Amino acid sequence: RRPPRIGFGLSFVGAANDLHADHPRQPGTNLRAGVLGLRSTHGFKRLGPSVVVGGAIVASMVLLAHAAKTLPIGTAYAVWVGIGVVGTAIGGVVLFDEAMPPLRVAFMMGLIVSIVGLKLTAT
Repeated sequence: RRPPRIGFGLSFVGAANDLHADHPRQPGTNLRAGVLGLRSTHGFKRLGPSVVVGGAIVASMVLLAHAAKTLPIGTAYAVWVGIGVVGTAIGGVVLFDEAMPPLRVAFMMGLIVSIVGLKLTAT
């Protein structure tokens, strides 16, 4: 296995597509950075990475709360989780050389279609 190319996964903070015009930064993006950065915390024994990861997770929750003001909570949460799942899976492939077999890609595409569908049908 090759070593990760960046320490905290922060290159993914702004990588999500804008699924809601009023919220250009999706709430799942910061959580994804936090989840990808978990490896660098060594079980939260390293202060610097732990602070960055904690901050990313808190920021993600704040953005989720903000999105929930204008979206139904079920839709906001589903989009938040879905972006986090897809982003973390892609980040694992890019940063940690994890496998991405075709069936995994197919299921992630289904998840993306579902996320977009939920957003488009939100009232």
